[in-house]
Amino acid sequence: MAREQGRDRASAPPPATLITLERELFLRSIADGQPRGGAALQLARAMRDASFRAGETIYRAGDFTRLLHFVTHGEVELTAANVEPWRLQAPAVIGVLDINQRRAYSRTATALTDVRALVLREDDWFEALEEHFEFARTSMVRLADDVHKMRLTVSPSGGFPEPPPQRDEEPHALNLQERTLALRGVAIFRTAGIQALALLATTARERALRAGERLVTRGDPATALLVVARGTIRIEHENPVIRARFGPGSLVGGGASISFETHPYTAEAESAAVVLELHREDVIDALEDHVEMIHATLAGLGHEREQIMNELARRAKPTTA
Repeated sequence: MAREQGRDRASAPPPATLITLERELFLRSIADGQPRGGAALQLARAMRDASFRAGETIYRAGDFTRLLHFVTHGEVELTAANVEPWRLQAPAVIGVLDINQRRAYSRTATALTDVRALVLREDDWFEALEEHFEFARTSMVRLADDVHKMRLTVSPSGGFPEPPPQRDEEPHALNLQERTLALRGVAIFRTAGIQALALLATTARERALRAGERLVTRGDPATALLVVARGTIRIEHENPVIRARFGPGSLVGGGASISFETHPYTAEAESAAVVLELHREDVIDALEDHVEMIHATLAGLGHEREQIMNELARRAKPTTA
């Protein structure tokens, strides 16, 4: 159980404006200067202080308390059955992966040291995202960039799953329904509304490739997101070595590609393929006009981050003789 931060009765509490300012500064410190302006002020005002003793449970797996904890001091451990634990030191945010995926806590959070945190309700978090699009946009890009950096530490697969076996289907020009279904398969679009996806499908540029044909070269400007609709695309990164394959219903480079300014991978068609190119401005417009697209993107990116963190924790586990 969290305890409200105690105060010395002999001294006056700091002014509310000072408390809010300190919270704003903390939020910016953990997000490379973001959030700013109205979003930062709104979040800071909605937060409350909490503290936990070493060994105390912050929340339990399966709980639906719907709180984010911005850890300002201390170290926490997140545990679950059949997976390796995660250990996080301040500054860190815990609970956000579960809340963005709209589920119960998947891990139990325990204070390894005395911990101080700023606590935010789920409703206040989503309200800030929905009312301040620039904050939502920078949150998505920053999360995507973090996912990409983590993938580069997981050589040689990048933590990308292997695509499932495909039907022996000859690539062909796609109708609107087929385009929309291809987008619906993408992790960061999976829970988006059908109207938003259909609008994106109409603006997508369809590109057919022969087996062995180059799609992009590392260093090319990343002006579009690349969705595989048919066939298989293979990517390569030389240092560190990353090799991965993408089948229908996947983004080339994963959800992290929404943060790419230039392509970090060289990609080519492993088989005859059809790729849908989604211009970045069209994706941004869809995110701004359809709030469920923001929720879907954060959920998809959160799922990817969680899978990579599990893989990194597994690799870090000491081997036994």
